[in-house]
Amino acid sequence: MSAPSTPVKAPEAELQQARDLIKNEKFLFVSKTWCPDCVYGKKVFSDLNTSPPHLVELDLLDNGKELQSAFLEITKQNTVPNVFIDGEHIGTEDDIARLLESGELKQKLETAGLIPQN
Repeated sequence: MSAPSTPVKAPEAELQQARDLIKNEKFLFVSKTWCPDCVYGKKVFSDLNTSPPHLVELDLLDNGKELQSAFLEITKQNTVPNVFIDGEHIGTEDDIARLLESGELKQKLETAGLIPQN
C-alpha cells in the first residue's frame, strides 16, 4: 500500500505574493487564458459593468504553477477562476453563478464599490 500523496507546499515567495494580492486588490480574478470557465466568469462581471478586476493569468506567468499552489494552500481551491472581492474568497464559476442567481454577487460588488448602487 502506498502512502497518501501530500500536496506540494507553495514556495514562501508565492504565498506572500498571493496574500498581498488578496489583501491589496479590491477585485482579484485569478485565471488562465485558455480556461472556458474563466471566460464565463469574466463575462458575468463585464455584463454587470463592474470596475475591471486585477487580472492574474497564471499561464502567462513564469511562476504561475507556484502561484496556483499558493492560492490552493490559502483557499483549498485548485481550479480557476479563483475570485476575491474586498479580500473575501468568492470561489469558482459555480460560486459566481450561484451568487449571481441569488442576487448576492451584485450586492457584494455594490458594497465593495465595484458597481454603482441602485
